[in-house]
Amino acid sequence: VEQLYDVALGMYDIDLVLLVAEKSHKDPKEYVPFLNNLRYMTDHDKYKIDLHLRRFTKALAHLSKCDDQFETALQLIVKHSLFRRGLELFSGRTDETKAIASAYGEHLLEKGHLEEAGTVLTKYGLYSQALPCFVSCANWRQAMCLTKKLKTPGPEVKHLALKLSGMLKERRRFAEAVQVVVEYAEDVQEGIAVALDGHLWEEALRLMHRYDLVEELESSLKEFAIQACLHQMASVETHVTTFTQHSTRLVTVREEKVKQRREALELGLPLTGLDNDLY
Repeated sequence: VEQLYDVALGMYDIDLVLLVAEKSHKDPKEYVPFLNNLRYMTDHDKYKIDLHLRRFTKALAHLSKCDDQFETALQLIVKHSLFRRGLELFSGRTDETKAIASAYGEHLLEKGHLEEAGTVLTKYGLYSQALPCFVSCANWRQAMCLTKKLKTPGPEVKHLALKLSGMLKERRRFAEAVQVVVEYAEDVQEGIAVALDGHLWEEALRLMHRYDLVEELESSLKEFAIQACLHQMASVETHVTTFTQHSTRLVTVREEKVKQRREALELGLPLTGLDNDLY
């Protein structure tokens, strides 16, 4: 009977609900006032029914048709993560969709989905909120697009470009770091330094020729190349030494195992633990 009551209620048929309720063990004091309030069914009444039945998506659909109920709708959207459905239902209403998108962006940020948050916020024109999202995940292309939309002053763009370049270097994305510094920070020498730091020799050489800095920076290029070569040689030497030590140890262990196995066979002892080639 309880299920029939909910089904009837979900059909928004108050007479049928009343009939089912009378056949149940419900106290009339419990359901009569509730049903009387729903006698003249409106979208807001349907919202209350669906909320009661925990049909939140349907409740939101009814609420979207009500005047002056957006704040309630937004609370429902946030509480039950109905952001996408909310954006669909309120499409065409700029202020409402921006408010939903802003809440959605905050939700995505809390979940750590920085790039997705930035994309949603950008789609609905919330550029100032989207920019830090893209900066935080080092998506410099989207970040720089937004500086144009926001008409960010030149000095601030350069400062942001240097910050992004540093983030890209930390992620070993040196080629992109060079591009950001040269194109947006307009600091060619710093771009060359980043290229050298990332061992992008040809890119460093290209920039030197492109901006007539060969004579000024050629010695730096050679010095970086020599240092990188020495570092690489030292690394190879270390690996060779380590390999030699381990291979010598392996030979010694295997010879010892063969010796132990031979002695065990001569003495008629069990070979337990002697079948492993290594240890």
